[in-house]
Amino acid sequence: MFRKIICAFLAALTVFACFVSCGNGSGNADTTEPADNTTPAVTEPVTDVPDPSLAMVGDDGKTSYYIVVGRDCGKGVFSAANDLKGEMYDAFMTSFWVKRDDDVEPRDTEILIGVSTREGTKEAFEKLDSNSYSITVVDKKIIISGSTDACVAYAVDIFIDKYINGKTDLKNLLIENEVGTVPDGFALLENGWNDMTDYPGTADIDLKYMVYKPANYDPDKKYPVFIFMHGNGSRGDDNSHITKDSASIIPTLTSSEKYKNDIIIIAPQCLKSEQWVTCDHTLGEYTSKSITTCLSEAVQIFDYWLERISYDENRVYLWGNSMGSYASWDLMQRYPGKYAAAVMVAGCGDIAFAPQLAKCNIWIHHGDIDTTVPYSGNKKMYDELVKNGAGDNVKFTTYPGKGHSIFTAVGKDMTVIDWLFSQTLK
Repeated sequence: MFRKIICAFLAALTVFACFVSCGNGSGNADTTEPADNTTPAVTEPVTDVPDPSLAMVGDDGKTSYYIVVGRDCGKGVFSAANDLKGEMYDAFMTSFWVKRDDDVEPRDTEILIGVSTREGTKEAFEKLDSNSYSITVVDKKIIISGSTDACVAYAVDIFIDKYINGKTDLKNLLIENEVGTVPDGFALLENGWNDMTDYPGTADIDLKYMVYKPANYDPDKKYPVFIFMHGNGSRGDDNSHITKDSASIIPTLTSSEKYKNDIIIIAPQCLKSEQWVTCDHTLGEYTSKSITTCLSEAVQIFDYWLERISYDENRVYLWGNSMGSYASWDLMQRYPGKYAAAVMVAGCGDIAFAPQLAKCNIWIHHGDIDTTVPYSGNKKMYDELVKNGAGDNVKFTTYPGKGHSIFTAVGKDMTVIDWLFSQTLK
């Protein structure tokens, strides 16, 4: 509109100039009205408005865009960036490179993920509220930001779903700037078991782990939390620990009409090269030392989710098998007042902490001919607990003629399970 007004004004000015310069011989302007046969000024159509879409692929079928991830972003964000790379290849039929920000020189055409050294990423981050994300376009750059790594990864997923997923033969993208709130991380999980290997919020932790979400999870309800600590033979990095025969407690709970929709389960897996605690399990005794890397990372996982789920803080439970029983004893004494009760199967605790642990709710189980982890260790621990004032809150069950592999029997015993879930801190 503004351009049309200018063009009309210039046309009128030209006509006026002609009247002034064309006189009647006396140097005065001719005052005779001209015939009304002038041609109206023509306004050319506006052609310099830029195309609002971003040209992702050139005429040669290749892209000049890089996917650039901030150096401080965790593995979960980098994994999300690689997912974006794969989806974009399917949509544009050309390869996109994923780079850390200090591995490639800045260019005009970039998809910037997370806070980096690139201009605009820090500013985008600083505008965000907690638990939120943004997708914005500045010139030819796409900036994907989030208040946490998990929020950044969520924003990448939003970007994929909104602009990339399911599309083919794309050339351009028309991006709409948006800011949004990230839903509760736990609410986004599937009902039942979730393999958390690539979960952005804990991707910097080397431990693999599984999380069980009950069907019809209600954030307004307070759920008990069951933590499963497996034994030595279930170590690894494939999350197979919940499927072992020794993990019979797991299918017992998840198939029980009483418990399957009313509990949350967190089950970390110790790495093959490490142990939950530092000791020789065959000695039947344990002296507490500094927390191991694996157990420390398991605690980080517990703390991460306990901040994000609706749970009953008076009903967090431990179940430990063999090496996992050592870990459960360690957790009970290292974090007093955190766990409501524990079932210890064929392991051992540090008797130096018996005065403290005598007040806890603990049910110990051991086969009396166990040659893997001697029965004597748990029996001695129980005696020390009783000596320090333990009463009905501490139980000890001996399995006559049984060795180390009593896990299946204990894991199917509803009396033990019902006892565990009936205990509270207050």
